Amino acid sequence: MWFAFGLITLSVTAWLLFRWRLANRWKGKPGTQDGKSYEYAISQNKGRVVQLRIGIDCATGMHFCLKRENWIDRLFKSLGLSQEQQLNRLHFDERVYVLSDDKRLSYLLRLKSELHAPLSEFFGPGERAGFRIRKLWCRDKRLWIEAKPAKSMKAADCNPQDLAEDVLPVMRELAELLASSASPGSGSPDHFFLKACLLTAISSALAIVAGLQLFRLGIAKFPVVVDNTELMMLSLGVGSFLLLLLLGACVMFLGRTSRMHLVLLELLFIGGFGCVAGVYAELRDYNIDFDSMAARPVEADVIRHYTRRCGKNGRSTCYHVDLAAGGELDRRLSLKLDAATWRRLHAGGTVNLPLHLGALGMRWIDAPEPVPSQGKP
Repeated sequence: MWFAFGLITLSVTAWLLFRWRLANRWKGKPGTQDGKSYEYAISQNKGRVVQLRIGIDCATGMHFCLKRENWIDRLFKSLGLSQEQQLNRLHFDERVYVLSDDKRLSYLLRLKSELHAPLSEFFGPGERAGFRIRKLWCRDKRLWIEAKPAKSMKAADCNPQDLAEDVLPVMRELAELLASSASPGSGSPDHFFLKACLLTAISSALAIVAGLQLFRLGIAKFPVVVDNTELMMLSLGVGSFLLLLLLGACVMFLGRTSRMHLVLLELLFIGGFGCVAGVYAELRDYNIDFDSMAARPVEADVIRHYTRRCGKNGRSTCYHVDLAAGGELDRRLSLKLDAATWRRLHAGGTVNLPLHLGALGMRWIDAPEPVPSQGKP
């Protein structure tokens, strides 16, 4: 049951994330600057500003992002794995990284040379009304910036109008250029954008579902996989192979594009965790769900029977036993039990462990059952 649930959840999550990445989801409050409307949205955490977005309508079919170029961008460009559109303007090209493979963008920006300096200054080292601009986005007929406070700022002290007065004249000039030369439906779409969204959606879905699966396994006391080391090694091998397939797909579909290295790094770190942890959960569930062999009872002695404070601030009680199992197991086991099962056991007693061989040959056990004292030899 859990094996199929994991696969279905992964598929649905990947599809939803793909749709979410394609869409422009943020909604802002209305504002006016120089008699013209704009939108802004303040993201905050514990009363502190985390991010400020300021956006305007932009009647274009283009999708792109401008951001500050960093050493990772330069490294992958020097290795020939990523390729960026250049304006042949040294100050702009060294400071701004163009996340787009639509050649119309560089062509249009070259025509509007008066925009080069102000757009470059967006990503300069200085502050702009107490903020530093991180990215300039154009998606779904909207143009907006994402900015972070230069220093800690209370939400009550944030005045979006100050930054709007600074950046909107440049943004409106850019929006007019895009609307007049690259209207919706004109030109060919940026297919690399769709491929990047798909790969990152798969990567994020793997990580999210893997996290949920590990949380489920963490709170479930039984079944317990006895041969867990073998399961982990198999999961590492299969997960690494799956990760290599994703990295290969990234190189194949996005090689020598502007987004290649960003997608590659996300796949490596986020997708890498999702592949290994997700495969571990799926193989564990398969090993248990598809095990058709009857359980073999194995006797074990209770050598320790104890409780421990657990949970947040030690407000809960966790129940544990240490068992010395003989027969086919021949090992010591430390198990976490529910309160009812724990109270039925006692130190020095004997329990029966239902031992299953596993569909993949990795043994697992169900909850122990006490052996009546008169049943002892």
